[in-house]
Amino acid sequence: MTREKFLQRLFEPGESTCFSSNPYGTEIKNAPSQEDVYFSINPMHTSRADSNVTSYRNFLLEIDSIPLNQQIELVRNKLPVTAITFSGSKSYHFIISLIEPVNTETDYRRIVRGLMEAVPEADKSTKNPSRLSRLPFAVRPETGLLQELVYLGNRVSLAELPTAKPYHEPTEKSK
Repeated sequence: MTREKFLQRLFEPGESTCFSSNPYGTEIKNAPSQEDVYFSINPMHTSRADSNVTSYRNFLLEIDSIPLNQQIELVRNKLPVTAITFSGSKSYHFIISLIEPVNTETDYRRIVRGLMEAVPEADKSTKNPSRLSRLPFAVRPETGLLQELVYLGNRVSLAELPTAKPYHEPTEKSK
């Protein structure tokens, strides 16, 4: 597994995102530099902001509230994941990457609500589409530990998510 394969799994050719050496970064680039330890989970233009996301494809789950050795089993028993990265501290970052992105930020936020219901232990602050995650194969400066890519799978279809049905708008008859 390489950083390039990881990025190719999450992004389409020609897409850019924010890569940064700090959690406040906003600069959009085509590829990370040696100093970068963060990346925004979805492609975007101009600068890092939810309003600049160009494709709503990737979702992030992170859990700080349970021991590290229980996190992978908890999430993988509930959801299909595309990638798992050790943060270099007390959590794993789980990314679910859809085969086909959803159309709008509203759709994206509906899916996030379903994911948070499926894994209530997940940190609720990871719900926005321009969220930063830990970049695999970088060393976390505070701990000196590698942000290790521990799993890289395939993109998933929306239908594979156990809570796919609630993402659809109710019809007039069902209200």
